Amino acid sequence: MTKKYPITSIEDGLSENDQNSWPELNRQLSDQKIVSIGDDLTVTNPKLIDQFAKNGSISGVIIKMNQIGTISETIEAIKAAKENNLQIIISHRGSETTDTTLVDLAVACGADYIKVGPTRGERVCKYNRLMAIEDLLVKR
Repeated sequence: MTKKYPITSIEDGLSENDQNSWPELNRQLSDQKIVSIGDDLTVTNPKLIDQFAKNGSISGVIIKMNQIGTISETIEAIKAAKENNLQIIISHRGSETTDTTLVDLAVACGADYIKVGPTRGERVCKYNRLMAIEDLLVKR
């Protein structure tokens, strides 16, 4: 599949319960320049992010602000990802509101990607905020 389609990343390519196979998957994907992203494996937990980055299981990580609990803990998770040179994807959760803090966090931490989902009301406001930040940065 990765040879037929231009895949750049795979999120949760294996079960979080199959921790022994993750390093091999990451090695194979890295050989093809595909990022192996941990989400369920790392659950925005700085210790797990550090552990799975150090053992070669992942080359990218999903960060969900409301998964770990606080903004401070989210920042610690981002620090762990940066210290391990992981690609960072700041992501929404399934039940979202119109709050746009997620976008500001993604820009502030220099995330590689932001994931906010399809164009529904609570997500359109996030896209609008992202464009407003771009306008502010362009004017500088």
